[in-house]
Amino acid sequence: MILDSNTPERRQKGERVASIAMLKGILKCGHCGGAMTPTYGRHNGKTYPYYICSKDFKRAVSSCPVKRISAGDIEKLVSDQLAKFLRTPDFARRIADTAELDVKEVMDMLGDIGTVWNEMYPEEKNRLVRLLIKQTVVTETGLDLEIRTDGVKTLREEMAANAQN
Repeated sequence: MILDSNTPERRQKGERVASIAMLKGILKCGHCGGAMTPTYGRHNGKTYPYYICSKDFKRAVSSCPVKRISAGDIEKLVSDQLAKFLRTPDFARRIADTAELDVKEVMDMLGDIGTVWNEMYPEEKNRLVRLLIKQTVVTETGLDLEIRTDGVKTLREEMAANAQN
């Protein structure tokens, strides 16, 4: 029988998505406030990761204007906004004050964040995103990042420790 061949051992050997959902747990729907849950679809043998509004997914009739968003698109937008935030003079000044560094020196260290970001492993990117972002709210017209202040403090301490070494 077909169902007999669908054993737990066989299901466990199934394919797993190799990517890590960078925004899992911090991406929220701006329309209904629900979590945006990572998932994926397949078409012609290719995997397409995306985030779906978990509240809308449970409804009988979809009513969420956000509904679903490509994982690659939203993760790039969040990465770009985070990199932009890290390069602001205000952020550099906060780190410089704590780490007893010159603001220009900190700006130089953060100036290449785009290059460094592209070379980071997914686990490192996830750590940085989770360290600095409390939540990201996505709407049909844009997104808002809420920065984690204690994460900024942790990053300052790490940069100060690295500067002393």
